[in-house]
Amino acid sequence: KLNFNKKTLIAIAACIILIAVCGFAIYKHMAAPAMEYDEALQLMEEGKWDEAIQMLLDPAEKGYVLAGYYMAVALASKGEYEQALTWAKIVVNSEIEEEGKKEVNELIKKIEESIEEQQKAEQEKIERQNEIERLKNVTKEGVEAFKAGKAEKALQCWKEAAEQRFVPAMFYLAQACSRRGELNEAIAWLEKLMKFNLDEAGAKKCKGIFDYCVQQKEIYNKGLDLFREGKYQEAIENFKISASRGFLKSQIMLADLYSDDQRGQVDENESYKWYRMAAEQGDVVSQRKVGIRTFNGTGTDANTEEGIKWLTLAAEQGDVVSQCILAEIYYDGNGIERDYINAHKWAKLAADQGVAKAQYMLGRMYLAEHGVKEDFDTAIQLFVSAAEKNCVEAQLKLGFIYRFGVGKISKDIGKAIEWYLMAAESGNAEGQRELINLYRESGDYYSEKESFKWCKVLAEAGNVDEQRELGKYYYEGFGTEPNKKEAYHMIYLSVLAN
Repeated sequence: KLNFNKKTLIAIAACIILIAVCGFAIYKHMAAPAMEYDEALQLMEEGKWDEAIQMLLDPAEKGYVLAGYYMAVALASKGEYEQALTWAKIVVNSEIEEEGKKEVNELIKKIEESIEEQQKAEQEKIERQNEIERLKNVTKEGVEAFKAGKAEKALQCWKEAAEQRFVPAMFYLAQACSRRGELNEAIAWLEKLMKFNLDEAGAKKCKGIFDYCVQQKEIYNKGLDLFREGKYQEAIENFKISASRGFLKSQIMLADLYSDDQRGQVDENESYKWYRMAAEQGDVVSQRKVGIRTFNGTGTDANTEEGIKWLTLAAEQGDVVSQCILAEIYYDGNGIERDYINAHKWAKLAADQGVAKAQYMLGRMYLAEHGVKEDFDTAIQLFVSAAEKNCVEAQLKLGFIYRFGVGKISKDIGKAIEWYLMAAESGNAEGQRELINLYRESGDYYSEKESFKWCKVLAEAGNVDEQRELGKYYYEGFGTEPNKKEAYHMIYLSVLAN
């Protein structure tokens, strides 16, 4: 028997009560989550992830491993992989058996794979959005280019976007091709468009473009048939129908016919009008023709600034003829202040494309230090390149350089004759006259005959000076047998001409 006083008994009783309370709390802490797992799993099976997560959150935060595991599963199933991975790592780092760790590691691996796939999907989504934005900008760039009269640039932009199945660009491209008369191309894009699930407005627009293609092709072809039959006036009336509806080929045909006195009724005002319409649709050749006509005042009021604007628009799109014309205008100061810098710019663009006339002009600039630093060697190279392409001006320039010896080039009559001969054989009178003088100065019998030959060519072409000179040749027997009758005849012709 133990004998306790009253205070000791009270203390023992208090300890027993405390142990009982703590034990109940520990039981509640351990047992309560286990009682909720079945309900949480049921919610997860029903796909009620948020409710299951809410139920598991408190015990998981209090360290219950099973609750943490189910939290990871629920969060992963919901697609919240980063949070799921956090819970899975907490669980795997807990004091659990190896078999349990193996299972959790499998879960972690699957979650990490899902994170990688999610990141890849998000990256692909960003890339798709960026690509769509890029295609929008490319299409917009095409629209702006078309408004600025740069149809080729516009078509290039729209085609780039259309080939990536960007529907707005496909519409623009189909419509542009239909108006340009590229009907097969237009129909091909329309067929591609119809494969999309277009709304009623889109389908109606497609049909409208298709009907336009069919109608304008029929009208244009009928006009061509009339043209080939020599029925030019009927052809004109036919072309007017489709031209007034924006059909580019008909506009160009009308413009050409109105400026052709052999096949059409010449009307420069009408010709300018249709060229202008075609130019506004971005046709580069029409832009050049509008530029020339506006600059010269053909079919419209002369306007130097407006003419240069149209020529520049064509030149910027690679039209070498417009580039050469602009180079001449700026070099000669034709209607504007002389500008060697711009002259060099346009001449070089054309020369780099192998245009003989531009190479000759550029050579002159290098020789005379106009708009560019003097470079004699480059000038000669450009002259030779142009001359070999039958540029008469370059042939004459090289003939002069070798005849008199210019710069680094020593006098060489033989080479001078070679270059002058090329010009002469092209029918150039200046080259022929230079040959007459060079051969006459040589003094040998062969040269006399050549001098006589070219003198006769010019005389028979009606040149008074050469008629008189040929009379002397016949009289003196220079390069030919003496013939006083022919001598008097040629001198008589020159006298009559005077």
